[in-house]
Amino acid sequence: MTDLGLETDFTRFPALLVLGAEPFYLTRDHQGGYLLLSAFCPHSGGQVHDRDDCFLCPVHGWRFDLNTGQCVNGPLARMYSAPVAVRDGRLVVEGDLP
Repeated sequence: MTDLGLETDFTRFPALLVLGAEPFYLTRDHQGGYLLLSAFCPHSGGQVHDRDDCFLCPVHGWRFDLNTGQCVNGPLARMYSAPVAVRDGRLVVEGDLP
């Protein structure tokens, strides 16, 4: 379990987080739940960037939905993710980091 901090500290999504030395994005899915997405492309391993309307892999141009990490312009692919729960007002990653 990884503690991300107080839920009230996160007011804008996606939120870029660095855990250890690895970048991640904290997002809200379409049902209002939280999701932690790896900032690395599942295809080429390039670092994915927030482009306001999508996440973009600059290596090959794949675009990913800002809420779910689902690829929107290529094959059936998704950014690696882990569910995030709210416990006592804190956001915690359930299980291993993606």
